[in-house]
Amino acid sequence: MNGGVQGAREPALSWFFRLDRADQVRLLSDPAAAVTPQLVAEFGADASAVVGTRVEPDGRRSYRLRGRAATMLTERRAQLLAWWNRVPIDRRAGLLAHRHTWLPAEYREFVADSGTVVVERHVGAEGIEERVIPTPMMRVFLHWQAEQPGVPGTHGADQPDSGKRPDGCVDTPPDC
Repeated sequence: MNGGVQGAREPALSWFFRLDRADQVRLLSDPAAAVTPQLVAEFGADASAVVGTRVEPDGRRSYRLRGRAATMLTERRAQLLAWWNRVPIDRRAGLLAHRHTWLPAEYREFVADSGTVVVERHVGAEGIEERVIPTPMMRVFLHWQAEQPGVPGTHGADQPDSGKRPDGCVDTPPDC
């Protein structure tokens, strides 16, 4: 837990945050989906704990997330979808537009019950301002939502973001 914010740290999903953003989005969108052999290699030492192997009748191997890993992602997705459905539609585009960075303080009320946000105070030229910082899981979720059909434009927020966070990362909030 980070400052009492539920969901701020998810050490059991550390393997997930070492993946590329596209793989994170794909797994969050469908934790039961087949996992490619290339992605299995990305899991590294965690592969046997995270991915199960099955030999198909034709001799091919197939890979899927193990029960615990798939369940954790499914539960986080369900929590975030329930939250997203409570966010006023006119505020969603703003959240998506800021998915690469911190959110202005006016978004605090819309993300407070998501369980995946950290609030910090930043000293700027205008004094102290609150910044709402989405956790890595919320960022993955927002990227997934931005890919959905019919989502309003994100107005120039398409910045490169690999999604990978090295062990002991220091360039993001303390919830990596």
